[in-house]
Amino acid sequence: MNIIFFDSTEKSSLYRDSFNVINKNVSPFKEMIKKEDISSYSISINDEEKISLKDTFLFLINIKESGSLYVLFNKNDFNKEEIIKKITELKDIKINNNVISIDKHNRLFDILETYHPLIYLYIEKHDYYLNKDELKEIYKGNSPFFIIEKEIEVEEPIIVTNKEDGKKEKKKFSFKNFILPIKKYKYHFLFLTVSSFLVGFAFSLGLFNSILNKGISVLFYICVLVGAFLQTFIYYDYFKEKKIKDKLFIYSLSFSVLGGLFSMGAYSLYHSIDKTEGKENVSFILLLMLSLVVSLIFVVISVLIGYLINNKKKKK
Repeated sequence: MNIIFFDSTEKSSLYRDSFNVINKNVSPFKEMIKKEDISSYSISINDEEKISLKDTFLFLINIKESGSLYVLFNKNDFNKEEIIKKITELKDIKINNNVISIDKHNRLFDILETYHPLIYLYIEKHDYYLNKDELKEIYKGNSPFFIIEKEIEVEEPIIVTNKEDGKKEKKKFSFKNFILPIKKYKYHFLFLTVSSFLVGFAFSLGLFNSILNKGISVLFYICVLVGAFLQTFIYYDYFKEKKIKDKLFIYSLSFSVLGGLFSMGAYSLYHSIDKTEGKENVSFILLLMLSLVVSLIFVVISVLIGYLINNKKKKK
């Protein structure tokens, strides 16, 4: 899919995916959010004829406990009173968990799709917003989605001075704020852990079998490359939307290291039950340390490759 926005000077912005995570300060989305004039912009979807946004209607739906949904319609396909009447019927559905949130969004999209929206702009806000993967799962239409992610900040201990007695107090650590990013990006962290684990564990087995002159070691080295490729792709995908300074990057590195530690545990278990002849000639501790070191080295390589490729593309 190709979605191109044009400003009054014909400067264009191209989006190739059906679901795009964007920055809230990018035009014309920032103008939509601030309710500013967007009539100087135009849009072309899949190389079709440009549509001036002055010929469109931007419809805002605030979904309580979820987020804000901006829907851009061609004025010819838009019946405001009729849409409002249908959407109002969903008002009684109170969102208090993710299952209900998904169901309500699903019903909402069923209503909106009958009026052929040009694009959706979804802003994650409250406790039960839907992330990009969840929206992909439930939305079956053809209109492109633009998503502004909720800004999640991890509460850090800070020093606060008590003016009354001059004592310094530490702000308490918030477990809820700490765990929120893990819940939101659980699949991202899971795949990072698995890929790092695969690199470390497969390398241990490969080196072990190499020392014993067993041909099966080649298979394990291939697994190392598969894990490294997966890990590189994940970091490449991460740097498309995020930066190194983002706190999510620290979480990502932590789960990559966790995968390496898991690989050490898995190899320890394997070593304890393995009955291979000659294994006493192979240093268990050395292999264990090497598996962790190699796993960490590949994390660094994956991060560098993912970052440099994205950085090079952005400069073009």
